[in-house]
Amino acid sequence: MKKTFKTIIISLFFLLVIVGIGVFIFLRTFDFNRFKPQIITASQNALGRSVDFAKIDLKLSLKSGIQLRLTDITDGEHPSFGKDNFLAAKEVNLGVSIREFIFKRQIRVLGVECKSPHITIIRLKDGHINVQAFGAVTQNKQQVAESNQQKPQSESVQPAAMGLPAIFV
Repeated sequence: MKKTFKTIIISLFFLLVIVGIGVFIFLRTFDFNRFKPQIITASQNALGRSVDFAKIDLKLSLKSGIQLRLTDITDGEHPSFGKDNFLAAKEVNLGVSIREFIFKRQIRVLGVECKSPHITIIRLKDGHINVQAFGAVTQNKQQVAESNQQKPQSESVQPAAMGLPAIFV
């Protein structure tokens, strides 16, 4: 009885090691760049600006967990502020939830780490700052959807002011 139990435990351990090695090899060799057009389209729809990056790959570490690494990323300026880039960075690491990726087939970003960022902040004569327009497309869509459900059509919707997120330098 002890010998069969010991054999089963050892077999399960070796099977687990083989599956772990297989998953590791799969993640290291999988080409994430095939999702580049989908990521760019979703980013542009969410931000209302042009977005581009050179390469995307997966980074595994015990300290940081699973991260998507984008290299040479650029985010275009809002059309009313000019045509240059609002944000340019050498490398951006996005901490992702692997559970939601596997079970819901969605990428949920848990954290963002930006290396060598260059952000251009522009203030117009009327006091508007280009940072206030960052992500305003999604906020306006959400506010319009909420107002259509709660308020009559005759009332107008005023967009809320957007604050800057916490930035650590």
